[in-house]
Amino acid sequence: MIFFLLYFAFRSVLDALVVMSNVVAMSLGGLWALMLTGTNFNISAGVGFISILGVAVMNGLLLVSAFNGLRAHGTPLHESLMQG
Repeated sequence: MIFFLLYFAFRSVLDALVVMSNVVAMSLGGLWALMLTGTNFNISAGVGFISILGVAVMNGLLLVSAFNGLRAHGTPLHESLMQG
């Protein structure tokens, strides 16, 4: 559902995939942290995952929006990526 909302916001499958790849990376990092510390997945870990995934979506959304805004103003690709 989040993917479709991102697609409708950006009108681009690639931009929505970039944001969702950030979510996948955060999920893998959270699972890695649970395994590294030997913590079981429980209610508090689930709440943490929900909050970190929300942060990941917002972070990706802001980065893609900033990049698209720079590109719309005629900034070269490499410079847009570095500033974003």
